[in-house]
Amino acid sequence: MIIKPNKIYAGTFSIPYRVPSGWRRFIYDSENRVFEIMNDLDMRPCGTLKGISGNYRISGVSFHPQKEVAAFVTEDGMTVSDFNGNRLWAYKAPVNALLFSRDGSEVWVAENIDSKTLFVSVIETDTGIENSANTMEDTLYESSLGLYHAPEVVLMELAAGQDGCEIWKLDDTDSAMRYQVVFPNDCHIMPAFSTDGQRLLTLENDERLYYSYDWPEKTLISKQRAYSEEEWADEDAMPGYSIVYLKNGLSVVQSATDRLYLFDPVKMERLMELVIEGFEPVPTNKIFPNLKDESLYSPIAMFERMGDIILAKTSKYVKNQAMLLFTEDELIQQISC
Repeated sequence: MIIKPNKIYAGTFSIPYRVPSGWRRFIYDSENRVFEIMNDLDMRPCGTLKGISGNYRISGVSFHPQKEVAAFVTEDGMTVSDFNGNRLWAYKAPVNALLFSRDGSEVWVAENIDSKTLFVSVIETDTGIENSANTMEDTLYESSLGLYHAPEVVLMELAAGQDGCEIWKLDDTDSAMRYQVVFPNDCHIMPAFSTDGQRLLTLENDERLYYSYDWPEKTLISKQRAYSEEEWADEDAMPGYSIVYLKNGLSVVQSATDRLYLFDPVKMERLMELVIEGFEPVPTNKIFPNLKDESLYSPIAMFERMGDIILAKTSKYVKNQAMLLFTEDELIQQISC
């Protein structure tokens, strides 16, 4: 099925992952200029992030839910400042990920002290005073870290390539930072949650299979069937990492070739391919010239929720990069036709 975005913006943009509903929708471009996406999907210039690290991290920038303030990783630590460069405070440490609390009063900060040690803290936004903290063992060794909001809690993703990945639920009650592994003995990626917060869909990274659980009980609802030998040999049959849980109960997932599919998280099956008009899949060697593979590959590298809108972004390997915006209601209307 062909789907049409509501707005298309040319350029290279960085988009915070999993922004909760009700937050202001800030993004920034390749020149670190900040824009706010308004309700009509127009973009309003807001200022600039000054001093941000050039090394991209998936949770390297977090925007305040209501104020024009950002927390971001710098070359020697992190900074909290407004969009005019007025610094509230700075912190020198090997920061890997950060996240504003839901009310914006605190910033969650995750550091890689060394290859085996993590340090997680919660710091007051206005003062830079540390409210809670703890040193923890990096159980996967040299993990890349991501911080995300889930219903009622903060989750941290540890990703360590072939060594696996884990999801931790963080708890800073009584100023003592603790964690609990959400999926013990399984290698699940960061889940996407239903809009009512009662279900989640995640990918088991070793098996390459989708799992659905209720939340917060984490009772298994359904699991995708195992792949046949033919499917294992078909790269497009293998899942990618983008998952968006729509409010109509269906999901949009990506394949390993970045193609988009409407997915039923109860029946655990793809329903149909979704092709964005003007950004259709092309032979792989059109995106990766060094490869001789002529199978189809999508130019869309990212499909993500930001509150009540959906954003898509082209691959960095595509010559003319763009960001595409959908309202969720209109997207659901298109796929229901």
